[in-house]
Amino acid sequence: MSGRRREVAKGTHQNIVEVGTNPEGRAEWAELKRLGALREEQKRVERNVRAKQYRHQKRYAGRAQPPEQAATSRIPVSPSKAKRPVPVASTPATRKRKKVAADYQRPAYNRRERLSRRAEQRRIARDNRREWRKLTYWERRKRTRLGTNAWCYNAEDVRALSRITGKIAHERELEAIRRWKLTPEQLALFKAICGFKPTFELIASNKRVRMESAESLATQMIPFFKRSPHLHFYFVTIINDAWHTRHDDTEIDLDDIYGGISRAMERGGLNWLGMVEIDHFNNYPGGGRGLWITPHGHLLVWSRKKLAPDTLADQISSAGRFLTTLTDKPVVVNSVNSAEGIAHLCFYMMKPNYQCKSVGPENSNTGKRSVYSVEKEVRPAYTLRVAEILSHFTLPELILTGGDGVKLRKTWLQALGDWLCDCKESPAPLMDPAEFWNSIKPARLSGSPIRVKKPKKQQSGAR
Repeated sequence: MSGRRREVAKGTHQNIVEVGTNPEGRAEWAELKRLGALREEQKRVERNVRAKQYRHQKRYAGRAQPPEQAATSRIPVSPSKAKRPVPVASTPATRKRKKVAADYQRPAYNRRERLSRRAEQRRIARDNRREWRKLTYWERRKRTRLGTNAWCYNAEDVRALSRITGKIAHERELEAIRRWKLTPEQLALFKAICGFKPTFELIASNKRVRMESAESLATQMIPFFKRSPHLHFYFVTIINDAWHTRHDDTEIDLDDIYGGISRAMERGGLNWLGMVEIDHFNNYPGGGRGLWITPHGHLLVWSRKKLAPDTLADQISSAGRFLTTLTDKPVVVNSVNSAEGIAHLCFYMMKPNYQCKSVGPENSNTGKRSVYSVEKEVRPAYTLRVAEILSHFTLPELILTGGDGVKLRKTWLQALGDWLCDCKESPAPLMDPAEFWNSIKPARLSGSPIRVKKPKKQQSGAR
C-alpha cells in the first residue's frame, strides 16, 4: 500500500474510533442518520404524488376533471415533463381493426356429435393416463423403458419392444385361461403355442417367433433402406369390409386377401413386403352381438418413381377394389424418410396381439368414423381368441410379398430357419391347432369354429 493510501486509511480509522468513543460524536452521528431518513421519506412521498398525478392526467385526458382534482398540485412539474404529449385514451373509435381475410358463415353445431366426441376424447385420455398401481409388471416395464408411446430406432429396440409387448399379450392370455383347469401337460403345450418357448414350426401365435422375426426383418430392411437412396419408400395399410368376420364364427380367406393386394400392387408396378395382421374391434359389433375380427394388411412399399401418398392410395384402392364403411379411405399411405422409421415399422408389422382396434364417433359431415389402436382396455378373452386364430397359421403364410420383395423374403425366412436350427432350447412338439383348442376349451366355448382357407403358393413355409 502506498503512503498516501495508508494515511487516508489511518485517518478514517481514527474518525470511526472517535465517533464510537466520544458521546458528542455519537449524538451527532444519530442526528445525521435521522435527517437522512427524513430526506428519503420526503423523496418517496414526492414520487408517489407525481405517479398519482400522471395516472390522473392519463385517465381524464380530453374530459372534464372532477372539481376536487382540478386544482394544481403543490409539487411543480418540471418543464421537460410538462411539454410531453398527453396520451390519448383508447376507445373503439380510435382503435384500428384488422381487415378480415375471409368472411364466412360458421356451420351450426351438432350437439349430439359434439357430446359423443367429447365422451370419446375423455375415454381416450383416461386410457392414456392409466394409474400406475393398475398396470401389470410388463406394462410398467414398457412405460419405464420406452415410454407411453414407444418408438424403435434400431434392431435392438425392435427386439426389446417385441419382447415386452409379447409379455403383455401373454399375461392377458394366461388371465383368460386361469379358470380352465388345465393339466401341466396342457399348460406347457399352451405356453409353447402362445408363449415364448420355441417350437418346430414358425407358428404365428408364438411370441418368441414374432420377436425373432421382427429383429431379423429390421436387420434386413435397415441396410437395404440405407443403400437405396434412389428408391422412395411408403407404408401402406389396407382394410376391406369383405375380409371382416365374427369372433364366434370365424372364417378367414387368405386367398382372397392375397389376390386383392397382389392385383392392386402389380398394376402399379410396385415392390412390396408386408404382413397380414389379424386384430379385433372392441366396440364394433358388426351386426348383432359379439365383436368383429378384422384381417388387414400392412406393407412396406418402394418404387423408383416418387408418388404423392394420396395419389398412391387412390391408385391402390381403385386397382384392388377395396371398400370400407369405417373410414374415409380403405387405403392409407405414409411416406418413410428415415432408417428409424423403417425400424419401427418392422416392429409394427410383426407386433404381438397386445392391442386392439377401436372405432370413434361418427362424423355427421362425412358419415365416417376414425379407427385407432387401443392398448389399455383390451379384454383377455378376445386377446386369447386372436391368439387361437393365429395358431392356425405359420408366419410365412401371413407374409405378403411381390416384385423385389421376394428376394428379401427369402433371405428373411432363411435367417429365421437358421435361428430355429441353432436354438439352444429344445423345441416343443405341436399337435393340430383345432384338436388342441377343442381339448382344453370348456364346454361353453366349444361351439366357436375357425375356418381357414390358405393359398397353395404360400403353404410351403420355412420349417
